[in-house]
Amino acid sequence: DRMDDSSSGRTSLADSASLTNSSLRSGTSSQSIHTNDGTIRVFNFTTGEFERFHPNMLCEEICNTMCRQLGIAPIAQLLYGIREHSTSRRPSPLVRLDLTWCLPGERLNCQLLYCFRMRFRVPELDSQLELIDGRSHKFLYRQMRYDMRTEQIPEIRYPEHKDKSTGLAVMDMLIDDQEQSEDQQAMRSIEKLYKLYLPPSLWRAHSFFVGSKIREVFRSLKANSLSVERLKWHYVHQVSHLAPT
Repeated sequence: DRMDDSSSGRTSLADSASLTNSSLRSGTSSQSIHTNDGTIRVFNFTTGEFERFHPNMLCEEICNTMCRQLGIAPIAQLLYGIREHSTSRRPSPLVRLDLTWCLPGERLNCQLLYCFRMRFRVPELDSQLELIDGRSHKFLYRQMRYDMRTEQIPEIRYPEHKDKSTGLAVMDMLIDDQEQSEDQQAMRSIEKLYKLYLPPSLWRAHSFFVGSKIREVFRSLKANSLSVERLKWHYVHQVSHLAPT
């Protein structure tokens, strides 16, 4: 049976193909994430967690299971694939081919970390994908914001795109602020957590003054903010425009 944790927005893998329902929480230490426990670990951008799979599963089987878990429409499933995670540590003598995608029939390596990603871009992505599969559009937003926060999009890096990176961070904050429950809002202030939304290099270079500026812009936009869905649309549209490939 599926275990749905609606309070956290997370649906656990309870598929017979997966080894266990448990997955690595985003708060899990880096050391434990990199500990080889004999499972295949695949990062899920929607939950911010590593899902664990039986080592005998093929890449295609893991992709299919992830698509079922996330409710991805069949028409959009071929857009996805599995790639080695950017934080994966390859023990020598394994040679890393950067950003190499795994083949459908490939058996993955328990020593490495992987991520489930949207692999192919849809023409006129910002408008077409939302019509093809709304959940894929939401997944792409999560994937893009992870890549932005970890500076994995070469076309949108500091210092060339300082203002655009800051603007995307504010948009990201507005989305999280709207998606919080009342209890979550009482416990934490998105405005005070602004530096978590900024690329590390931008924060290191401008920590002295960027904080007050980003909080000011956040307050101003929050008063007249668009809906969450429109904010996500604008986020995906902006990143797609700046990094079309």
